[in-house]
Amino acid sequence: MPSNKTIVSREQRQIVLHSSVIQEPEHAPLRSVLEKYETITDKILECDDSIDQRTKDIIRNAFMEIYNIARQEWESVRENTEGNTNCSLCNQPNKLIFFIRNKFNGNTLNVGSSCITHFSNLRDANTGESIAKIRSRILRSQDLINRKTDFRLEYKDLEKVLSRYRKILDRSEFLLPEPYYGALSRYIESISNFERDYLSGKIPKSDLSKLKVILELCENYVENYVLHWLKEQDSENKLLCDIQLTTWLENQKETAIIETIRNNNSRIDILIINKIYETSFVEKQLPFLRKQLESLFLTIELYNGRIYVTLDEKKLKDLVFFCSPKVFMEQFGKQVFIPNPANIDVGYCLRNILTLDEPEITGLIEVLNTQYRGNYKFLFDDDTKQVYIIRGNQYVISNFNSITKRLLPYTIRKEFLEISKQMFFERFTGWQPLESFDEDKLYKLGLYE
Repeated sequence: MPSNKTIVSREQRQIVLHSSVIQEPEHAPLRSVLEKYETITDKILECDDSIDQRTKDIIRNAFMEIYNIARQEWESVRENTEGNTNCSLCNQPNKLIFFIRNKFNGNTLNVGSSCITHFSNLRDANTGESIAKIRSRILRSQDLINRKTDFRLEYKDLEKVLSRYRKILDRSEFLLPEPYYGALSRYIESISNFERDYLSGKIPKSDLSKLKVILELCENYVENYVLHWLKEQDSENKLLCDIQLTTWLENQKETAIIETIRNNNSRIDILIINKIYETSFVEKQLPFLRKQLESLFLTIELYNGRIYVTLDEKKLKDLVFFCSPKVFMEQFGKQVFIPNPANIDVGYCLRNILTLDEPEITGLIEVLNTQYRGNYKFLFDDDTKQVYIIRGNQYVISNFNSITKRLLPYTIRKEFLEISKQMFFERFTGWQPLESFDEDKLYKLGLYE
């Protein structure tokens, strides 16, 4: 019994029938057989007595040579990737169709992406690019489009899910500590990498469902560990790093401090507290700092971005001083954890930390005139913001900041007169005779009251 083995496929038949080589007179019998049958098998050749033996021999032994000649007769016209067009060779619908033309007889064929491989040497008539390369490029592009469509259908809410996880990771009420931060970061990275690798073709289409496993593991971790930790935190904890402080640290580019806090269960400790001066955080610390620093300050207040204090010093208690939250926390931040700092007294504060608030200048002048009565007289010129120091029949000009930093620290000591004379008054080299001073101005400043 003859086999049903295919000798001439439908695709090969179509190529040869539309070529010019088959039109040669010697191939007329072969052309007739090709026109009669879409495919030719061993069984057809054995059973069809109308086909002469010579033609049967040509089909069995020489057809591939004729087919190869026919394949060389074609050139590419253009390709089309829109819609579904049936292939002229296999009659199957294809999204990618190459339109080719016979160089000798002008016949055209619509060839699908699979059947175009019959024309391995074909090149684009305009660019010279091989059809094989064009086919590979277009099919890859279509595959990527299909992958994207499949992915979006399967995981249509993935962006929302990732957005939620990223918000929990970086914008929760409190800074997420290790190990929760690291674990959730790795889950998000795995999900993002899977999406990237699948869409780029690195992951087989058959593995698309594996992302569901990663998403389930991540969701379980978030619910059972991350959110559980967040719910357990006490918002009243003054040392817990909240979102406001986190944002401030990020803006300050304090990545090392953020990492330290994460590794300390999102708590600020004594090693870093003096580096944190975010306003709301400082305000939380003030009740504790007032208690810890009560031997130095009568009052400590935060107002309009400044720390205002009054000193626990009888002579100066009515004067208000200020400094920045940064300077204050650098000096006193650690006192949240321990009592009064060693080696810091009122004099140190005046010299290195505090500035007299300008509205307090009048009070400062009163304090100085009371303290140094009979030895020195202090006058303040509100127009020039200068302080005139009168000694006998001489005067010198200073400014209230210099006096605050360089003179006030000595006024609080018992031997203030001798010390301040050596450390402040005698250091001025610009003493001028009082008679050279404008007398009207002296009256205006109150020298002769």
